Amino acid sequence: MSRHIYTMKKPASWAKELWREALPLGNGLTGILIPGSVGREVITFNRFDLWEGGYDREIPDVTHAIREMREALDRGDYAAANRENLAHALVEKGATTPVDCPHSVGRLEISFSPSTVFKKYRRGVNMQTGESFVDFTVEGCHYRREAFVSRSADVTVMRMTADTPFTATYDFHLYSETAESETTEHGLYRASAEGYTSARVAFVGDYTATVSGSAITVTGSDYTVLIRCGSHGSDCSLDAVMGKTYDELLRDHIALHQPLYDGVSLELAPEEDFDATNEELLDEAYDSEASPALLERMWRFGRYLFISAASEDGYPVPLYGLWHGDHHLAWSQYVANENVEITYWHAMAGGLS
Repeated sequence: MSRHIYTMKKPASWAKELWREALPLGNGLTGILIPGSVGREVITFNRFDLWEGGYDREIPDVTHAIREMREALDRGDYAAANRENLAHALVEKGATTPVDCPHSVGRLEISFSPSTVFKKYRRGVNMQTGESFVDFTVEGCHYRREAFVSRSADVTVMRMTADTPFTATYDFHLYSETAESETTEHGLYRASAEGYTSARVAFVGDYTATVSGSAITVTGSDYTVLIRCGSHGSDCSLDAVMGKTYDELLRDHIALHQPLYDGVSLELAPEEDFDATNEELLDEAYDSEASPALLERMWRFGRYLFISAASEDGYPVPLYGLWHGDHHLAWSQYVANENVEITYWHAMAGGLS
């Protein structure tokens, strides 16, 4: 195992909130959460520019507050600087605009057959490449699912393989009310009113498919799933990538993702220490103390999250990054305090500014 790969021995299991333990993938514009469930997988899709709950209004002049805060800091009166802050000045001027909170595009639901007892389970993410994997066996058959969110094409790419053909049913549900829906043997398309949100799903490879209502049932042992989400009328066409293989799309993505990740490195433990899963490293920390391998993995994970949530074409990175598994989460809005510094720790010190 590589120091760049983190692994876990079981699927996400947080009751009613599997997203909290899901595998996060992203390219700075689109973020997805993969719980790694065996029988029924629900993958959440987020876009950087989907927010709700607030509204625009004229911001009053509070430049005096900035001057007063600076004067308090210069004389060492940090309590006064904190008390007479911008938020307080805005409230005094009657500016009480509700904050925006991010919301998701929707979710891709996949039901697999067979879904009986599974063994030899592993899931994880190669942080150096931005590719996830879910591995397990059912009744002696090995299944593997791989995925990444392309930084070059802004498309989510999934590869589904097994020793023998298996059946899976796919359906996509938008968070906003669906105004247009189409399901064919080649894929799915969903769009809300005026293209506020949209999603397109297509299949490539050796498979057979049948349509059942709004869902599509696919049978095969080696095929690729392409998903592209749109927001505010942006294009969700897959035409530009339909002629490319999984490996070709992954290569193009890695060419952009890996140089960012490899820009700075920190090595605290030998390579063999990273054979341990997250659970094993945490159990060791609970029994004694955090190992150098766990500390290095946490550092790498933080770097990976920032890279996957940031893009020159996106918005500033909020506290949850691009991985909002629910709506109106606590502190999901932009918070203009020391949280900005914490979120951007990997920017300048990590060679990502």
